[in-house]
Amino acid sequence: MAKKTAKTTVHALLVAVDDYREDITVNGAYFPKLGGCVNDANDVLEYLKSDDTIQLNATFLKDQQATKPNVVAAFAELAKKAKSKDVVLFYYSGHGTCEAADTEVWTDQSNGRLEAIVCHYDNDYSPSFLLVDKELRYLINYLSKRTKAHVVAISDCCHSGDNTRAVLEPNIVQRRVDFVFQQRKWEDFVFANQFKREDFLGKSVNDVLSQGAHVQMAAAESDEPAVEVNGHGVFTLHLLEALRQTDGNISYQDLNNRIRNRMRVVFEQKPKLYAPDQFRALLRKGFFKKPVGKIAGGTLVFNPSQKAWVLDKGVLHGIEAGKTELEIRLPDGNIASAKVGNAELDHAQLQLDSDTSKLLDKKSSYPAKLSGIRREVVKVRMVNKDALPGQEAEILSKRLGEKDFISFTDDPAQADFDLVMRDDLYYLTKPGDPFRPLVEPSHSGVAKAAGELEDHLRHVANWMYFNRLANNSSKNALPESLLSVQFFKVDTNGAETPIKVSNGNVPLKLEEAEGGWGGAVKIVLTNKHTKNLYVAGIYQSEDFSCQPGLFEPHVKMIEPGNSEVVFEHGGGVIPLQLDRKWFWYNWERGTETVKFLFSTSNFDASNLEMAGLPMPLHPDSEQVGSDRGIFNLKKPALAGWGSVNFKLNIPNPTFNVDN
Repeated sequence: MAKKTAKTTVHALLVAVDDYREDITVNGAYFPKLGGCVNDANDVLEYLKSDDTIQLNATFLKDQQATKPNVVAAFAELAKKAKSKDVVLFYYSGHGTCEAADTEVWTDQSNGRLEAIVCHYDNDYSPSFLLVDKELRYLINYLSKRTKAHVVAISDCCHSGDNTRAVLEPNIVQRRVDFVFQQRKWEDFVFANQFKREDFLGKSVNDVLSQGAHVQMAAAESDEPAVEVNGHGVFTLHLLEALRQTDGNISYQDLNNRIRNRMRVVFEQKPKLYAPDQFRALLRKGFFKKPVGKIAGGTLVFNPSQKAWVLDKGVLHGIEAGKTELEIRLPDGNIASAKVGNAELDHAQLQLDSDTSKLLDKKSSYPAKLSGIRREVVKVRMVNKDALPGQEAEILSKRLGEKDFISFTDDPAQADFDLVMRDDLYYLTKPGDPFRPLVEPSHSGVAKAAGELEDHLRHVANWMYFNRLANNSSKNALPESLLSVQFFKVDTNGAETPIKVSNGNVPLKLEEAEGGWGGAVKIVLTNKHTKNLYVAGIYQSEDFSCQPGLFEPHVKMIEPGNSEVVFEHGGGVIPLQLDRKWFWYNWERGTETVKFLFSTSNFDASNLEMAGLPMPLHPDSEQVGSDRGIFNLKKPALAGWGSVNFKLNIPNPTFNVDN
């Protein structure tokens, strides 16, 4: 008898409000009744009930039931019931709005606003029915830490201050009115009994009110409306469609990509996906902890507005217009083909001939195998220091030479790296510098060394691709001047001194203090465009790691004329540290990279994250552990995208110094 698969217990809290009180005004504004929110929540509930892989415990608060006290109490009940192996879902459909923020407390709110969902109300005192983002943060953190469950928050609303759904055309409605509710008193926050206002002053919000492990999916960016059509939210409609097509066997990252590609341009909203920085790995996990179905390469969906098939991969994934080709797997087992016609940062439009188009159902999605992916080629010079007989060196050279991302050269001026073979050790160095390995050497024979070096060089090729990524298109390239980048040295007293940047080179200097060599730097970005810019900040270290954690979430929207401080979620000042590898191997200097990708459209930067390669051992390896690089990141205008790189040149203060 077949063994039954154990079901996952899902605790769902569904909150939906259509029946807002239009007869009650708050500071002259009111929330009109809606027509699709309860439908949205009912659709989600029916989907959950139909999934035979889960054991469902659902609480549904709708209209008059969906008051703020009831929602807060429901979170408390979830915290009592959920266990570590369970899934907790909080789903909200209704109005979204904004409230004025106390910026002395909420230092991360550069726009001076707190986003909020609008619960049902019977009075005009906004703190009694607005559940702001910091309160949701508190509730989710409590829930996550108390239960250790897998927590998912999904909202089909806008948070832009656009509180009403104005009629666009028959059966299409959006929330869109400019209004910001007044700042509340501290005692009106749901966590006022646990925290005092003074607890936050002069501190990063993360230092006091931390975030629990969770995944958040939202219907729209903060400056966009969330749309409903024919009594259903567009975001929820596409969310459930993608889940049904995949039986839920899809990662959050791929799920968000599918929804965004379905909705792209059709509606003025771009779904967002988020997890706190330390829990970013959750985005690659399966929805509700389900196994992720393997899709070869990418997924195609049809975009009705563009009247084109769209691939959920783009320039960030190595997709090139006119060069990347697809093998599309059809349900009957046949294979169709297509080419990429136009590639953007995280998606691409396809070119299909008429015969292929006839084979595809515009209401379905298709997996595809990709070829013609662009990647950087690593130029390697082999340096044999009498470690290998010629035949074994030839074996190593032949195996690596078969890879399309490796090219050999005898010219040190052309080489990216030297591959040094010495005393049964095999390792990469900078050209002409054979005694300072860049990664941990392999020392287990030529066969194992070949495999490890192949993996290292594949990683380096991907790292170099991101490092050199630039928009060379004549159609949609944004000039670097649209994003102003300023660097400041920050001393121990907090005083800031501008750093003169020349041709993208940023000179930094470490200073000796009681705790060792270090320092601090501040980076300020200003949008010089007439449109919103979406910016991702990436730090690339010499250990070949790639960290997109300069913003949280990783893509930050900056409005025209506004400025944002990089690493604001970590206090806005980036600590510098001496890389102990520099000390023990007597490096003269280090060169790290800070890269900013910016676009007039939101994009997914999740695949930019890369762990570093294993570093060569040194006496401090045990103590240093996972420290990586000089940055301590533990904690009608033009449309298109662009990038700008900055080289951080840091002299090693211990170079050639006797200790």
